[in-house]
Amino acid sequence: MDYAVSTSLQTVFKRHTALSPLATSLLCLLTSACSSVSNVSVDFHPQIMTNGVDMRQYDKDRSACERDTLDHPSKMESNMHVRFRKCLIDKGYVLLS
Repeated sequence: MDYAVSTSLQTVFKRHTALSPLATSLLCLLTSACSSVSNVSVDFHPQIMTNGVDMRQYDKDRSACERDTLDHPSKMESNMHVRFRKCLIDKGYVLLS
């Protein structure tokens, strides 16, 4: 009986060690795929307080902030949004959304 249990454990161990590198490789591929998003689509059109705002100048400033943000991309879309919004706030705009 001990021989049968020992043989079964050896079989399980061999299978486990054979699958372990495969499982590790798959896990690495999945996690790296999630962290390397290269095509980030960001909508750079936040709502602003328009009272006293020159909309032509706002469009120029918004385009400049968008260009600056896209020229220095981030792998995380939320970081790009934060940098874009900070750029507009630094230029004196009040964001609503």
